[in-house]
Order: sequence, then C-alpha cells, then structure tokens
Amino acid sequence: MSTPQALLDPYPPGTTVPQAILAATADARTRLAMLLGSHLEGGWGPTFSAGDGGTSFGPFQMHEGGALGNLPGTLDQKIAAAQDPTTAVAAMLPDYQGAVGQVPDVLWSANPEAAAEQAAFLAERPAQIYHVARGQQTVDDAYNASVGVLGGNPPVGSAGQGQVDTSTSNSLVQGAAGAVNGAGNVAKAVAKSVTQPWTWVRPIVVEGVLLLGGVALLAAGAWRAAAPARRRINDQAQAAAPAAAAAL
Repeated sequence: MSTPQALLDPYPPGTTVPQAILAATADARTRLAMLLGSHLEGGWGPTFSAGDGGTSFGPFQMHEGGALGNLPGTLDQKIAAAQDPTTAVAAMLPDYQGAVGQVPDVLWSANPEAAAEQAAFLAERPAQIYHVARGQQTVDDAYNASVGVLGGNPPVGSAGQGQVDTSTSNSLVQGAAGAVNGAGNVAKAVAKSVTQPWTWVRPIVVEGVLLLGGVALLAAGAWRAAAPARRRINDQAQAAAPAAAAAL
C-alpha cells in the first residue's frame, strides 16, 4: 500500500496525519477508523483550526475538558502537542483501538464505512454520530479519502464483493448498532444502580429489550444473507431425489 504523493510532499516523512497513522499501527481497521475520524474532526492539515469555541485542537480536536487534559505540560504545550500529528495519533491510538474492538465483526464485513464511522464516534464521543451531524455525503467523502490512503482497498469485504443486497446489509448494520448501544446502556444502568438502587429495574429491562432486539436483527440479517445458499442446497436435493429413488 502506498500513500498518495500529495499527502507526503512537501512535508518530511512522518509529519502528515495519514503518515503518522500508518506509522503508529499496522491494524487495517484501526487505520481506517483513525483516518476517517481525523478527517471528520480537525482534518489532515497541515494546519488545524481550533473548534468548540477555541477549546478543541489538532486533527482529532482534542478537547480541554477531555483528551487534551491527558497530555503533559502547560496548556500551551498541550495545545502544541495536540496539533502535532505524531503526538496526537499516539495519544488517541488507545481510544481508537478500544473503539474498533467494540464494533462487531459483522458490521465490518457488511459495511466497513459504517463500522469505521461507529468506531470514530466511540473514540471521539461527539454529541451526534457524524452522518447525522454532518450529513452522509461528508462521511462518504472522508471515507473515500481514507480508503485512498490505504491503497484503494477497504480492510474487509464490502457489500459489492459479497453481493449482499441492500436490505440484508441494512438489517445487519441496524442490528449491530442496536446490540452495541443496548449493551453499553445496560452497563450504564447497572453502574447507576450502585448509587441509586431503587432506579435499576426499569433501565435494565428497557435496555435489555433493546439489546435483544439488536441481536434479533443480526440473526434476521444473517438468515436473509444465507437464503441463496439454502435455495441451492434445496435445488440440489430435489435434483438428486430421482436418482436416489432409482438406486433403491
């Protein structure tokens, strides 16, 4: 895989955001999520505008009340570090690795763009997921740029390769998202019950239903995706039946 020359020159090796990401991790999913997230947050530079009223900085828009506070030094030193691609990528890498691991494999296989967006959303924690806040076209453009950095190849099979129809893909995506969100909210409800013991029943029941609903959608999507194979097996069995009967 090669990074387009426009992203390399005139900057020394390792100084652009895409270069820093490729140097920091060899995991294709983490690379894609970080490329997409940085493109949607602060951009790939070489300079970065401050966001959130001058409180978020760099390619990952590290916020004063969040990730920026984890960097060493004075506030000015933290801001400078957040705007350095290598330092910013190193600081955000654990968050992205954890987020990538929370996104189900089925979503990476069915829709790598949605999976990478979900991972970036979990790592960055914006108020709304990007396609809602910024529009689907913005996410599509960032994804295409990110895949271009990876040599034009997404890290996992896409719907075009697997011939997954749109309705099946949507069922898998919705089911995976529902399962992830439901499981996370169950955990939050349990944690809340420690300090508010009389409030635990309803949240856990409600979010448990959401979790089960997400799992059910996943199962439905998988069942639909397997329909062609089931039909082939049934056709083969019917074709073989006369020969089997004659042999008897």
